[in-house]
Amino acid sequence: MEKSMFDTVAASAGEDDIVNENLRDNLLGISHETEKRFAYLCDLANALYPKLCDAAEGDLFLSCSEDAVRRAYLDTLGLPLSGETDADEINRHDTDFRGDFFLRSDRYFICKKMIEMTGVKYTQKNLGQVLFGDCPDLSPKDRKIAFVRNIQSGKAFECFARYVFGAMTAYRDSFALACESVADGDCAYGILPLRNSVDGRLSAFYKMLDKHELGVLLCCDIDNQNGDTTRYALVYARNGVMSARGTLKLECRISFDDPADIGGICEMARFFGVTVDTIDSITDGHGGSGSSFAVCFSLEGEDAAGFIFCLQMEYPQILPIALYTQIEGAGN
Repeated sequence: MEKSMFDTVAASAGEDDIVNENLRDNLLGISHETEKRFAYLCDLANALYPKLCDAAEGDLFLSCSEDAVRRAYLDTLGLPLSGETDADEINRHDTDFRGDFFLRSDRYFICKKMIEMTGVKYTQKNLGQVLFGDCPDLSPKDRKIAFVRNIQSGKAFECFARYVFGAMTAYRDSFALACESVADGDCAYGILPLRNSVDGRLSAFYKMLDKHELGVLLCCDIDNQNGDTTRYALVYARNGVMSARGTLKLECRISFDDPADIGGICEMARFFGVTVDTIDSITDGHGGSGSSFAVCFSLEGEDAAGFIFCLQMEYPQILPIALYTQIEGAGN
């Protein structure tokens, strides 16, 4: 007997019901396993937290750059110690932990939970203390700002002067002399270009920062008449904190044997809600190039401390360059 169109449609509908039911069961199963996984990771964080606090002998976050804390973290999670193997191996290592497959993303979650367990809302000053070992307050008597006299530098001075009470100009013939004035104590601050829309990262000026061990407090973008933009920095004799309205930025340097491993940093940033602004390939300091990078992050949201903690645990080879606030700049 020949099937009618109604019978065909009914059969098709029945098959769809079976498929939908199977999909629903699968999704419920996946959801259940995900809940179990997160519960398991929370238990791991609860078990790991007191061990790391003992190693820190104080506030866990403020001590997270210490070798003892990192060693306790790696030991407990069954990861290779940085002193025994290359740092890149640590970054790539996905290992078994008590019989379970232990992923890098799991470790991000554990780091996040442990910083939440501290119950502390960490400030920019606290972040600077972790990254640089010290982050002193600025003196309100510091007023003189050294810079090269030109239109763009003048606009940058005007932007920075909003946060330096009674700011005074101190013109210099070159940016190198401006840096020397800050390093020697003749001026409290200096203004230095760090990046532009034509050449990107200006390595020569970063070398000036390194040479004189200057810290960056603020940055702003200044446009010129040609439509190009230059990022200027307000630099100081050391790393410090200047209260300002804007976006907190972290610049750091990191090296890998395999340049593709830079993707792990981007993955971690996404997990913590941190934006990767720029990634620049730079020379490695030994006459070569390739696998060393300068990375700039925007630390927005409340997970900045968790992100920096995780960086310290997962990437021991990281070298912080600057922690500063990006303030509103000026057009042409």
